[in-house]
Amino acid sequence: MAVGAFRPGTFIIILSLAFIGLYDYLLNYESNNCQMTYMFEYPEYLPIPMTDDIKERFPTYGLYLYGEGDYAREHRNFRMSGIPVLFIPGNDGSHKQVRSLGSVAYRKWLDESLPFHFDFYSVDFNEELSAFVGDALQRQTAFTEAAINKILSLYTSTKSVVLVGHSMGGMVARALFTIPGFQNEKVHTIFTQATPHQMPVIALDYELAEFYRRVNEFWTNKSNSTLLKTSVFSTAGGFRDIQVRRDLVSLRGLVAFDTSWDTNTKSVPRGWVSTDHRCHVWCKQIVLATVRAMIDMVDKKTKKFAVNPVFKRKVILHHFYKNSGSKTYRQNYNRLIELGANVKTEMRPKSSWRYNRKEVNVNRYFATKITQKASFIILTQNLKAKNYLGGCLLDSSCDKLENLSPYAELVPSNELKVIKLNSDEIAKFSSIVTIIPKASRDVHVYAEAFNPDKRSVVWSLPKAFVPLISTFFSYQTLVEKTEKNAIFYNLTLTSIDHIMNVYKIYITTLNCNNADDRNVLSKIHIPWISDDSYDELEKDANSTITVRLPVSKPPQWNLSAQVHLYLNPQCEYTIGIQLAFVELLGQFFRFYTVNCLSAMIAILSFLIADECRRLCQPSSQEKPLKSYNWPHFLKILPITFVANWTLGTKDSRELFQKISIPPPDSFDMDERGLWFTALFMYNFLLGTAILSCTFFIASNCLEIFSWIVRKFSGLIGHNKIDSFIWYLVIVTHFISVPIAAFTCGSLGVLITVTSLLLRHIFCRENRDVAEDIKRHKLRILLIYMLVIISLLTSPSLIHLVRGIFGTVDPWRTPCVAVCVSVSLLVWADLPSLKGPLSGEFIDIASGLFYIGGHIIFIYGLASLYRITNILSVLFTIFALLGILARFLESAENQKTKIKED
Repeated sequence: MAVGAFRPGTFIIILSLAFIGLYDYLLNYESNNCQMTYMFEYPEYLPIPMTDDIKERFPTYGLYLYGEGDYAREHRNFRMSGIPVLFIPGNDGSHKQVRSLGSVAYRKWLDESLPFHFDFYSVDFNEELSAFVGDALQRQTAFTEAAINKILSLYTSTKSVVLVGHSMGGMVARALFTIPGFQNEKVHTIFTQATPHQMPVIALDYELAEFYRRVNEFWTNKSNSTLLKTSVFSTAGGFRDIQVRRDLVSLRGLVAFDTSWDTNTKSVPRGWVSTDHRCHVWCKQIVLATVRAMIDMVDKKTKKFAVNPVFKRKVILHHFYKNSGSKTYRQNYNRLIELGANVKTEMRPKSSWRYNRKEVNVNRYFATKITQKASFIILTQNLKAKNYLGGCLLDSSCDKLENLSPYAELVPSNELKVIKLNSDEIAKFSSIVTIIPKASRDVHVYAEAFNPDKRSVVWSLPKAFVPLISTFFSYQTLVEKTEKNAIFYNLTLTSIDHIMNVYKIYITTLNCNNADDRNVLSKIHIPWISDDSYDELEKDANSTITVRLPVSKPPQWNLSAQVHLYLNPQCEYTIGIQLAFVELLGQFFRFYTVNCLSAMIAILSFLIADECRRLCQPSSQEKPLKSYNWPHFLKILPITFVANWTLGTKDSRELFQKISIPPPDSFDMDERGLWFTALFMYNFLLGTAILSCTFFIASNCLEIFSWIVRKFSGLIGHNKIDSFIWYLVIVTHFISVPIAAFTCGSLGVLITVTSLLLRHIFCRENRDVAEDIKRHKLRILLIYMLVIISLLTSPSLIHLVRGIFGTVDPWRTPCVAVCVSVSLLVWADLPSLKGPLSGEFIDIASGLFYIGGHIIFIYGLASLYRITNILSVLFTIFALLGILARFLESAENQKTKIKED
């Protein structure tokens, strides 16, 4: 049966695509390859006493010192002598999450006999939901300042604390600097883990959005002045972290380039793992990289944490981005490698060669001739020498080589290192010498000098419409057959510049005779962010590489995304590309779920407007969404498009800025590379499909349950049941307002929902009577809208259920307004109104809900905190108009009765 111009098949297709995208977003990612961190002695969390005024201000917060074994016993009196590190937990986080960092650092101190050690502290925020409530973040920031002052009071000469913030703890760390009078020298190094620096993951609270605005504006304005000596380092969890996206973790535009670095755990040398949000704090590979970086940042002379931000950034780059193979940061490499006059090099006869030995008995010196405009690549495995690659200058003998070893990059696959040098870097060399020292075991070397023009493929979609459509979904061959003995290929993907451009690279093995065990290695290089993601592929199997961007390409960037392929030279391959449709749908859910929720609320607002318009008209048997057809769709969206474009123009923004009206959410999304023109339409379609499906399921379930209840109520007596339910409905409406006002706004709304459900289930309405049909339809829509409001305000209810007190409910006022308004609307019984004057008031309410729907589409697309306030205003006006209409009709009826008498 058709649903307007939307047929059931349309909804089924849309919902099927939605479920596929949801599956990809939630489940289609690599397995968790993180190793566990273990402690070898029993962990202890020693509570540090705070002053009475701090305990009075923050009764549910605490400060702890982490310790194990002898360390814990020796520091019970808090006589501290190490380097203080404070761990700040995030949303719903525990102070005990410091264990992994503290235990690994403690074991490093013992095993490596370091001349210094770290003292790890952590703050306890009572596992508050700080990602949703801005008031909690402000209190946590104030307590963290007090904790830092307390920690520094335990030392005689230490003047600063290193901060490690997980999730929202990273925002708390940066917010410290906005406190008036805070001394910046107390904190000059901040490590953040999966922290959404750019904006909240979901902005349900105005105070949360204001907290972000204040902190980010402060850092943007001060990063090149008072904050120039403050280093901030940020890591994202990759696609496994479905809570905090990579683009939110970026520090771009917030912290000065020379004092910051942000990357993906998938890019961390010796890690190369994607972490989910929780395991970011205990993933052994990431914890080891963090502790190694901390150790290297300590000044070996003063035994204090380094202050120089440039030096600390170099350390971070070594441990978190490009590692030449050393587990410790080396500031200086030998500029030259001296071979000596008696050393003879062995010139390799071919430009591509390999060397595999179980054991090397004598020093070997292999030279590769460099031709004009040639590039060079070498892969080495288990080659322990620090200085193993050098260039022989054109105008000199080869007894002294220019050291090229610092260019090495550690890549996955068991101590495999890669050095790739382009033609400009090696143009001054006649040959490149590879040094393999004796006593090396199980050594594998693959080297090649090649013409880069023959190994580079540039791919882009055609600009013309017809060729674009014909190639959009089809498989395209990039390389028909790789060159013989080829080690390296570079694929430049110019058309992959937006998060919704998702493609798969297919590598098909053609010939792999007598090949050794070296697999194919792929590297996805995205130049506008610090992410190099690696994947190891079977050498003789058909493999795929999914290329999806975590951040869209900024307009000012000329470089494109690349895929580097390190092939087995004994194999030949075909390389192709095709649209990754499933992953594309997953990207939509990854980036636009919040926008879809706002679209659903806007559509509900339009539906309420439609029902208001029909209240004073003859009833129809149509159910909600029945009249939601293509003409209606075409009537609504153009208004939204035009209004959004008009409000987003430069002149409009400047005008509205003077009267404190913010720009549309699409403007900010466009600056972040998230906006595209069809987003309104996609959200509208998906929101309509989801609402239609849930309406169908919920309505039928309610009908079945109502029928069962009415059958059983007949055994007791309908009159008794009706009287009891009527009193129960009155009581629930009556108590919902004080509960929303004095305990929790979300709970008050849920009680109001309960009241409406009781009326719907137990009320014996005649579905053939016009008034009853109207009541039924309007009540269903109100229930839906109230359920969504309760979801938007649910963090306060979760705090209440978990016994977390002290947080101000930011949704109290709008929830009280909604509860009062719905109670008044139920009392007014709008469907029973029949007068023309009352109909005019209801038409006004209908128009307001239409306008409100457009406002939600434009201003609530990402800023969900605005939606609750918009709805509370709409319901309040709706209730006032309904009450006024009821009084006017009562007065009109009274006059009519007097005239008749």
